[in-house]
Amino acid sequence: MKKLFVLLAISIASISIASAQNYDNGVGLRLGWGGALDYKWNFSEKNSWEFNLAFPAFNGINASAAYQWNWPLTSWGATGANGQGFNVYVGPAAGVGYLGAVGFRGVMLGVGGHGGLEYKFGFPLAIGVDLKPMVTFITGDFTGVWANGFWDFGLVARYTF
Repeated sequence: MKKLFVLLAISIASISIASAQNYDNGVGLRLGWGGALDYKWNFSEKNSWEFNLAFPAFNGINASAAYQWNWPLTSWGATGANGQGFNVYVGPAAGVGYLGAVGFRGVMLGVGGHGGLEYKFGFPLAIGVDLKPMVTFITGDFTGVWANGFWDFGLVARYTF
């Protein structure tokens, strides 16, 4: 009976360690369909917000926010005491911006999602790949729905603290 109790206690402790977030805050760059400044705030063990201020491949500026659910991939590398390991995230996203390309000037409002895979090293660095599909509604010179940025694949590097 004592062995069963010890085994159960170790199992519960390892589950709680595996679900812990790798870091609290991260700032860095996202390179995708243009460049972006990136900030990620892990406000709980399994939830985070990610904010991007993007300068797309065309003339303009775009700000987006994504709410994310996080899952550590302990089978790919257990999260250690120093916080290193793989993490998967996915969630809804929204964006607003200004498009200044010739023939397409206008205000953009977008809705979509954001998901990816990141690795947190044993030192304050996290790198990852993500996908931010977005359908954008434009008003201005061109009014309508624009899906060019739907497959916005990106590479992310963040300083974590």
